[in-house]
Amino acid sequence: MRPDLPRCRGTAVNGPTRSPAPSAAFMPSPGIDGFAAFSRALTQLRLDQGAPSFAELTRQVAVLRERRGSGAAPGRVTVYDCFRPDRRRIDADLVGDIVLALGVPAGPAEAWRRLALRLAGATLGDHVVVTELGAGRAASPASSDAPPSTPAVAPGTVLVITGLPGVGKSMLARRLAAGERAAGRVDLALRVELRGYDSVQAPVAAEEALRGIARTLGARTEHRAGAGILRRRIAEACARRPTLLLLEDAAAASAVAPLLIGTPGAQILVTSRAMLDDLEAEIERGRAGSADRSASPRVRRLVVEPLTSEQAIALLERELGDRITSGGHDAIARLARASGGIRLDLSVIARFVRDNPRWSLDDVAERFESGDADERVRPFLRSTVATLDDDAMALFRSLGLLSAPIHRDIIGYLAPGAGIGRLTSLHLVESESGLISMHDTVRAFARRLALDTDPLSVRREFGRTFVRVVAERSQLDRVGVGQLHAAALLADELGLRSELVGLAQRFAEQLGDAGYWAEAHDLLVRADASAEPGERGDIAELLARASERLGDVDAALAALHRAERIGTEAMPGRRWNIIGNVHRMLGRYDLAEEAYRTAGERAAAAGNGITEGRAIGNLADLSRLRGRSTEAAAGYEHARQISESAGDEVNLAIIRSNRAMFRGAIGRTAEALADIDGLIRHGTTGFSASYLRVVRTGILVAAGDIDEAAATIAECRAMLDGSEGIEVEPELDVLEAQVQLARGRFGDASAAGARALREAREVGWPLVEADALNTLAEIAVATGEFGLAGRRATAAQSVAEAIGDPLELARSLAVHSAVLESAGDPAAAGVAARRALDLLESIGHARTPQLRERVALVG
Repeated sequence: MRPDLPRCRGTAVNGPTRSPAPSAAFMPSPGIDGFAAFSRALTQLRLDQGAPSFAELTRQVAVLRERRGSGAAPGRVTVYDCFRPDRRRIDADLVGDIVLALGVPAGPAEAWRRLALRLAGATLGDHVVVTELGAGRAASPASSDAPPSTPAVAPGTVLVITGLPGVGKSMLARRLAAGERAAGRVDLALRVELRGYDSVQAPVAAEEALRGIARTLGARTEHRAGAGILRRRIAEACARRPTLLLLEDAAAASAVAPLLIGTPGAQILVTSRAMLDDLEAEIERGRAGSADRSASPRVRRLVVEPLTSEQAIALLERELGDRITSGGHDAIARLARASGGIRLDLSVIARFVRDNPRWSLDDVAERFESGDADERVRPFLRSTVATLDDDAMALFRSLGLLSAPIHRDIIGYLAPGAGIGRLTSLHLVESESGLISMHDTVRAFARRLALDTDPLSVRREFGRTFVRVVAERSQLDRVGVGQLHAAALLADELGLRSELVGLAQRFAEQLGDAGYWAEAHDLLVRADASAEPGERGDIAELLARASERLGDVDAALAALHRAERIGTEAMPGRRWNIIGNVHRMLGRYDLAEEAYRTAGERAAAAGNGITEGRAIGNLADLSRLRGRSTEAAAGYEHARQISESAGDEVNLAIIRSNRAMFRGAIGRTAEALADIDGLIRHGTTGFSASYLRVVRTGILVAAGDIDEAAATIAECRAMLDGSEGIEVEPELDVLEAQVQLARGRFGDASAAGARALREAREVGWPLVEADALNTLAEIAVATGEFGLAGRRATAAQSVAEAIGDPLELARSLAVHSAVLESAGDPAAAGVAARRALDLLESIGHARTPQLRERVALVG
């Protein structure tokens, strides 16, 4: 069966009535902050393009998808649903196709698709702010020096703290977290900003929040780690180091439930303006589709109510006792009523009184009582910022445009004066561990002030300065990456095209190499929509790599094909070689082979020996996997000669490693070990040290040297530190299963095989999936569970046939032979064994002698 072709959003189908206009005219207008506004904008675009019927739009989308070879034709009602204003979810890919079908160029169409993703809160690739909370007391009148005697969150419980904005949810949560650290019940407390009610950015997607937590804990997240892998890695990290997770500002239960890590080492607090009534149901729904069978966490809710009138009065009297004169208690009562018992409002009132000594308490009460009760904090903020001088006010407005905590040194370069000190003294910004941040409510107010006060030219000038300073002075740590992401958001919002593209060209690859694939992806998506034609080729190539690392392989292939159509390429053939790598990883061997051949031909024609050597080496390795041994051996030698002439040391190491696996499989063990041990001894930039030991273990298992294989597995596990790719562990586990099977330790073998199968499926690696299934089938034969063995072998056979792997197909046939023999059908068992032997002999595999014995036995 031919695999589905990748989606490719870059091919536009002309709209039914109009020719395309300049790209800028098609971009979604700024300020679309909900589905109703999105519906109005999409409807207007349809009207501007001649108002084609929904039936015609459906037909055009079907034509577009057929041309690019992916995606089913949508129904007319499905297309119509994208224009409905009452939607809570929307198919972003369909939106992109609809906009293309309206005749919109690919760049603006991608901007529409990306906007739909953001409104749904499901953006792939996003920066998540995760900060470490220190131990000690949080400022609170009720706090004490002694740490709490009982945990803030009982084992197996999630505490959800809810209440109105500004009522004190975060203050309470941080105090509880600080208490847990002070009491020694957790070693680490992390605050994760979910942005559920952020005024600018979309809520954080659950998988990106998991990725941010895992990275902060030092867990392995690289190479397409999905939610299941991320949760398991976080649980392992929390088991080693007890951790409290404070999940701030959740808008919906669906955003929180995937983050509830079930491990005794994790305490979890959640803050939200909503009660999250359906959280329990979301937890159960998520667990029903997973392998996790542990008890579901209990949900406990704590509602933080506004202070009573008496409590508010008492708080103000404590804060302002020295300002209360005869008759002042009545003004205090008026201020308490005006605050509504909201702690944030009371705090701002107290600060205003302190900063305006000429105002009597009656003056303050009169001013604040006149504010809009629905926006209580805004009058207080207006009163506070009215005391700022021009420099501090300009800085306040500018900081409202930023989306992440910024290092104080960066602020110093942006505004060398005393403005930041003034903002800090008024608590308009928060300063902690050298970082300057704003409360969400304050930031929304500052942003609105900037949009109303500063012309676009002024905001753009600040944006250019901010991008330049951040680019010059940021390190690629959590803080620096957050600052780069904030710079990209600001440049994108302000239309600073060259600055945005410059950030992508300078930092995207560095971000990926440092493991920040989500941030690299987001930066590249933004830059891709703004780049000039001559810039888009390299950006699309980097975007493909980031998409693949984040698990969206279809998007990776679409980006690569789009880059290929652009036609500019510094190393001709390189993109087709990468396309081949993606197809190969997915088990699409025919498409991979076609791509590698195209890459080699283009590279050879251009005299690009590096890419030519890599493409031919990849073809050789594909021949190894498909059982074409003579072709594989010749291909490795040809690739070696080309790469030696080109001086490509990386590919020479890759060829030696792959050739070692090939030699081990056909029984040339001494040569295989010489190759791989040489690479281990001298080191290489082509592979991680742990992966080279995985290769060595496979050679030893094939040779039957079980003790040495076990020793190499132990050596490999001891060196795992998170720098290796996530694909190392599935291979290591399946080899562990085979070692334990050879030693007769069937329970340990089954456990390792099950881990390998789960991880291979999570990573999406069919080659290892087939290996794990066959290994589990062989274990079942050894334990006499022939029914289970048959089911496992059938599943392995299906995967092996799909990817064209003769070795795994032969192994599954050998298991079926044993199953048939146990069922009393020696004739059928002999046929299956003979088919397996024929396959192995055709590729010269080392397992041939054992299988020949089996054929003789059942024949």
